[in-house]
Amino acid sequence: MTLTNTNALQKTNQNLIDWNHFLKRMGELEAQKRDKISEETMHVWYRTFRMQNWTNEKFDKQFEIVLKNPSYGGVKIDEFFNEEVKYTEYEVNLKVKLAVDNLVKKGNYLLGNQIIEVTLPKIEVDLEAIRVAAAKRVELYYRNETERVTLDVIDEVLEEVKKRLNLVSKTVEV
Repeated sequence: MTLTNTNALQKTNQNLIDWNHFLKRMGELEAQKRDKISEETMHVWYRTFRMQNWTNEKFDKQFEIVLKNPSYGGVKIDEFFNEEVKYTEYEVNLKVKLAVDNLVKKGNYLLGNQIIEVTLPKIEVDLEAIRVAAAKRVELYYRNETERVTLDVIDEVLEEVKKRLNLVSKTVEV
């Protein structure tokens, strides 16, 4: 190996996640999640993160996501590979409510807390025309359904008569 390649490898390794940094953050994780992670598990996770070329910054970013997400049954390594924070329904509703409240406050501020009256034009609706159109639609639907049910009953009755009289239908080829 040449000296240049060795220096490049050392620089790459220097950028990878640091063991002391990893241990410090994992201690924080154990404390905040109230979870005990074994030393063997930490060694495996550390090697995994280094094999994935994680830097301290990448680890810290994912660490924050793991802290914000609920862990069910203890922290697992796959939680570090999630790219987004997951919120409960309550948290989502709270964030939406806060955003709406902030928009209302900002709107009130921009309006100078003035009351603005808006007059909407009257909309005239021909209720009789709507009633007639609805009646026509109901009539058409009823007629179509009646015809369909009638044809189904006729087909059933014909089949029953054929069975009772032992008749065989002829198929006419066109």
